Amino acid sequence: MPRDQPIHLQVHLPAAELEKPECRDVNTALHKYFRYRAEVTQRDLNELFRNGWLSMLIGMVVLAIGLLATQYITSELGEGSLARYFQEGLIIIAWVANWKPLDIFLYDWWPVARTRNLYRRLAIANVEMRPY
Repeated sequence: MPRDQPIHLQVHLPAAELEKPECRDVNTALHKYFRYRAEVTQRDLNELFRNGWLSMLIGMVVLAIGLLATQYITSELGEGSLARYFQEGLIIIAWVANWKPLDIFLYDWWPVARTRNLYRRLAIANVEMRPY
């Protein structure tokens, strides 16, 4: 659906159902439902970002410890193969520790925000009841 155009919903019901008093509340009910879904999705997005910040903090601590450990290993073991082995291992661990926050902040939030935006648009959509 184009993002710059309003959404128009058509609900098709039997003609006899359209005359019932409950049908007058469908427009309000749909708006409230999609507003609620947008709020829930926004809370999910906030939680995702909270987890991302916590993951990033953990990842940065692991990276700092890894860098300090590689300096210590170099000072104790020199530049030999064994020192290089531990240094590379610590670099890999630091990358792995930072993978999740990077994934969250670069990619994971897009679909959640897109869903939230769709719910927001549906919460203000024009609802038309039609007989079929």
